[in-house]
Amino acid sequence: MKKTIYIATVIILFVIIWSCETDITVDLPTPQKKLVVEGFIESNNNPYVFLTKNSGYFDPVDSTSLYKMLILDSTTIPMLEQIGFSQTEIELFEFAEELIITVTELETSIIDTLKPSIIPYFPFFGYVASSMTGNNNNSYKLDINYNGSHYFGTTTIPEPVPIDSIWFTTDTAYADTLGTIGIRFIDPPQIGNFYAIHNMVEGEHLTFLKPYFGISIIDDRYLNGDTLKFTGITKAQDNNDFFEGEFDPEADWWAEGLFSLNSIVNIRLSTIDTEHFLFWNSWSRHLATDGNPFVNPASIMSNLHGENVLGVWGGYGTYIERVHITDSATLEILSNKH
Repeated sequence: MKKTIYIATVIILFVIIWSCETDITVDLPTPQKKLVVEGFIESNNNPYVFLTKNSGYFDPVDSTSLYKMLILDSTTIPMLEQIGFSQTEIELFEFAEELIITVTELETSIIDTLKPSIIPYFPFFGYVASSMTGNNNNSYKLDINYNGSHYFGTTTIPEPVPIDSIWFTTDTAYADTLGTIGIRFIDPPQIGNFYAIHNMVEGEHLTFLKPYFGISIIDDRYLNGDTLKFTGITKAQDNNDFFEGEFDPEADWWAEGLFSLNSIVNIRLSTIDTEHFLFWNSWSRHLATDGNPFVNPASIMSNLHGENVLGVWGGYGTYIERVHITDSATLEILSNKH
């Protein structure tokens, strides 16, 4: 009898809960439109800038939506035609009514206007200075006048720090022809130095990119004036993405993420200023918390000013070591420059 009453009670509760079920429609807010800036200037190279617009988290991602995220002006049309875009594809782009981008070297007051260009780095359509190149220990102001709004930021190219030693370590758990690179350098005596690491494999990459996996920035907070290291440096990837999911020793990732014997690799150690470091540090923390329901997403810091703007304008004081991985224990130094 008790069992019958229990079953009847469960059925009644189930019917009550079922009858109370309501379809809920959530209207997601439309994200506020913002300008997204990725701008950099490094030692002895022309400054370059990418301009895009932000998009909603659930917005579709396809070629059309990517075209519409780019900020271009009408002077870009001949370049698009030259590289093979059809008139139908060009009409998918949204062109700015007004767009002027300049960089000023503050020590000399020299100003250069950036022009549309193809850059070997996503999203590929950007703006490059025609004559200005970065000088160590100088500061640079970026000004963007876009559709009646003004945006600006300032950065410095700190004095580069040379790489003291560099080595190659094979990952014998997977293949004795694949491995990572490590570097050692001496931090200057003053506190408040910040560093970034990039690499470029000749024949595979067209530009310097962050390592595929692992740490790419450090500071001297705990080892000021001491020996600092970047160890376990993995090969960069063209999409500059990070591996997600579990590692699979049989997957192609190991060949894509590790350096191989007989490769010629350019390792770039860069000094960066405080605000530039804070941007990449917050970007890394945001990436690390992505998808974690128990952690608040980290806000990405920006050194740009203006209404509704995101991104960074950053300088790199670069020291580049060009090496040949000759065997499992040897790196041949081909050249170095800063």
